[in-house]
Amino acid sequence: MIALITDFGLTDLYVGVVKGVIKSINPRADIVDVTHGVKSFSITDAQFTLHSSIAYFPSGTIFAIVVDPGVGTDRKGLIAVSKTHAYVLPDNGIISAVKQEGMRYYHIYETSYPEASATFHGRDVFAPVAARLSLGQKPEKLGTRVRDIVMRPFPEYSVDKHGCSGVVLHIDKFGNATTSIPNGAIDSISGPICSVVSDQYSFNAVYARTYGDIGSGQCGMIRGSAGFMELGANQKSIAETFGIAVGDQIVINNTI
Repeated sequence: MIALITDFGLTDLYVGVVKGVIKSINPRADIVDVTHGVKSFSITDAQFTLHSSIAYFPSGTIFAIVVDPGVGTDRKGLIAVSKTHAYVLPDNGIISAVKQEGMRYYHIYETSYPEASATFHGRDVFAPVAARLSLGQKPEKLGTRVRDIVMRPFPEYSVDKHGCSGVVLHIDKFGNATTSIPNGAIDSISGPICSVVSDQYSFNAVYARTYGDIGSGQCGMIRGSAGFMELGANQKSIAETFGIAVGDQIVINNTI
């Protein structure tokens, strides 16, 4: 199985062409679209998507992640291999979200793809590498073993006696905002209402078990299904209401 995570969207030909390349090399490849809606250029959103997905895919799945703002620059292509999964992606920090003890890393042989477009490594590098791994080729044949790769902390958050701070990792289709604050950190905040503050907005939020428990006109803070605290409203986009965006730094404090 090859699981695709990209920021390509579905308007252009990019996703279809990537699948075509994979199928041309391995016609029997089982391709799953995790999402092609990662926020454009967002390493943070890609990290969240990968981190929240891997537990639901069988052992042996190859994740091909193409969120690559540095495409065509001197950044390296990366193969990462754990005990259960393999990952093909740019070496730009995304892999930090699933880093494990004993994971092996390989920088993809760039000389194997001399005709690769400077702007579409998803098609010309990552798709062929993922397809060849799915055929059983060893990563040692596709790249050189390395120890030093780009790392980017995930998740970033802090907790103190006043509350929690973190970043917005993801905005879903419904306008709910997933933060980098783990669900368990909610226990460090007392009281039924908290304040949510960033440089761009501030509002109060009530603790709720689910979206339907949030009253009309209220904002809620919920233990999210991915293990991170979510900010949401009942059948309304909290992101649109306050202009919340991926990457926003937020502070959640006790108010009552």
